[in-house]
Amino acid sequence: MLGVGCTSAASPPTTIAPLPDLLVVATPDGAVVVYDGSLEEVVTFSPPDGSVYQQPTWLSSGRVVFSERSDTGDHALVAADVDTGAVVWRSSMDSSPFYFAPAPAGAEYATTSLRVNPGADLISELVDRDGVATTLDTASPFYTSWSPDGASIAINLPGDRLDVLAGEDRMTIVAESNGYQAPVWLEAGLVHLRDTDEGRYLAVWTNGRTRDIVAVDGAAIFVGSGSTVALKVANGPESEPGVQASLRAQTDESVEEGLFVLIDLATGSITEVTSDPTAVFQFDPGGERLLYATASLEDGLTWSIASGDETVELGSVRPNGEWVGTVVPFFDQYAQSTSFWSASGDRIAVPGVVDGRPVVVVYDLDGGEPTLIDDAVWASWYTKG
Repeated sequence: MLGVGCTSAASPPTTIAPLPDLLVVATPDGAVVVYDGSLEEVVTFSPPDGSVYQQPTWLSSGRVVFSERSDTGDHALVAADVDTGAVVWRSSMDSSPFYFAPAPAGAEYATTSLRVNPGADLISELVDRDGVATTLDTASPFYTSWSPDGASIAINLPGDRLDVLAGEDRMTIVAESNGYQAPVWLEAGLVHLRDTDEGRYLAVWTNGRTRDIVAVDGAAIFVGSGSTVALKVANGPESEPGVQASLRAQTDESVEEGLFVLIDLATGSITEVTSDPTAVFQFDPGGERLLYATASLEDGLTWSIASGDETVELGSVRPNGEWVGTVVPFFDQYAQSTSFWSASGDRIAVPGVVDGRPVVVVYDLDGGEPTLIDDAVWASWYTKG
């Protein structure tokens, strides 16, 4: 029997709780430490004798993952529980993983793992949620990017080939990109570089179709969020003027080499951010603001945030040499696995050196002096949801 009272039983709007601000760092002696939103220590994971833990990041709000490098050669990828302080799984490997990209929530696998394949260049593996590793590719793969739903993964291979894997199915999207850079899989599609007879393009692949967005003349590196890509074109005597809007985008804008720009994937429009030498950049969790660091011999890395027409400078930090050597050359890949931004978007954490000691500098975007976490050489906020 239907009754008029049924209309009053509608469910209330769903309220999504904000993500907690959790920060994981690595110490110079190889420990991993988790801090809460007040920057109070939650738990420390200490490596076994003869080993060091490196490059921690987040599998979920309750689990961190990091590399274990051992003097005995018994290396591993390790997942640990933040609440209990216990190791959840340890995937033993005969070489030390040096990059891993956690999968989106709900994916079959927990993370990728990249390491040296003894005697055969590089090997990329998929590690499931029980720590069992299976080979993804042995042809010296380097860059990978998960689809937003975690059902597929893009992988860039030598010969500049870009493949998409979905279960047992494998499809080559680009046979020769001549770019060999990190693809970025956004809701709008798989963003990548591809070369044609007419030139090189920043392109988006989705549902089996490729759409060119802008022409790119010269070496470029990029990150993305939502429907926006931040792209840096390298300075160099061999490169032509940097980015030119494609006729496919029906715009005649152009940008000289060396500039750092934002590109709207829907329209192909280009907005200049800066012409200063830009070392790293990353969007906030909401995709509205862009953190970037410009480099100089005098100041080291100067960190700024661009939002709309406004740019706010946070401050300058002398970079940690080991962190720079690891992250900066490949930051477009690390931008997909680690986060300078807190989940709330209220804080930034970056490794650096202050008064000769390694620290993580935490900027509070509401103002005030930055907070220093001593004895820290690596940092990543939890933002996965």
